Amino acid sequence: MPRFFTVSIRKLITLFGTFSIFALPVACSSHTPETPESVVSNHVKAVVANRVDEAIEYLVQRDANEKKKLQAHVEGLHQQVQDNGGVDSILTSLVSKNDDDTRAKVELELKYKNGETDGGQMDLIKESGKWKIQLR
Repeated sequence: MPRFFTVSIRKLITLFGTFSIFALPVACSSHTPETPESVVSNHVKAVVANRVDEAIEYLVQRDANEKKKLQAHVEGLHQQVQDNGGVDSILTSLVSKNDDDTRAKVELELKYKNGETDGGQMDLIKESGKWKIQLR
């Protein structure tokens, strides 16, 4: 795996607290409540498809200035996916959820078409009733 990709993913997990990619429109899932796992998966799908604005919708945004940083980061992740030949599979699993259903941890594992794998744990919080990936 290219060093750049590993460093960027580790930065995302460490600095922003999350690795993100995959997204279906929220409207399509309006009949089924979103789970922390589906939010991570949908975010990854959006990143892979280079749907930057959609990918950002799954992330906690503290202010308007942060959006430009998130856009650049999502675009960089998309390029890294392309550099690895695309995504072959995405696996998510719930690691933990607090008692009041406002915080969760999700394990993400990506398998790329070039045979490489990557992943990590994502922290999520409920914001206005919706699960969002919390970046540190």
